[in-house]
Amino acid sequence: MTAVAVHQIAAWIFKRDESLHKNDGVISYKRPDDESNKYYREPDPYPTLFYHSEYTYHEQYPKGVADMVGYWAENRILGGVALFGRKKAGLQGTDIYFHSDRNQVTFRIYKLLDSQIQTLLDFLLLSNAPTTTTCPLPILGDKNNRDRIDPGDAIDCHGVFRDHWERKIPVKDD
Repeated sequence: MTAVAVHQIAAWIFKRDESLHKNDGVISYKRPDDESNKYYREPDPYPTLFYHSEYTYHEQYPKGVADMVGYWAENRILGGVALFGRKKAGLQGTDIYFHSDRNQVTFRIYKLLDSQIQTLLDFLLLSNAPTTTTCPLPILGDKNNRDRIDPGDAIDCHGVFRDHWERKIPVKDD
């Protein structure tokens, strides 16, 4: 629920459209045509600067670009986009995975340790937390998070996802 709340709040703030960078070219910059880059095609810029590199398919998201921003916020605040292992348990996923997009953190989707989940729950459920309690966020994968999945296999092979539309399933050659 925390991940969904972070996602929804970020999407709501983005949809308010109160940017200080309206129409200033920050996200619409195109390299000028010249002789040095005529054989290289620059990819089109993303419609926002706030995105997770694996969650950029705004055309298929219910809230469009706002959902891209929601995934980015999850990654920056929580430590990764929260996903759930649903293959064994059906629709009620019991295993929690994070998909991070950070330097020095694996590109793979990694399962959170029970100790990481418990630390987060303890922090979130403390109603009268002392001010000395340190925030465990962001939770980042390290060498102890040994259960990892390649992003291309997560939905199709392992049933690790939150929403079916979050990422495009890669087409596999037979």
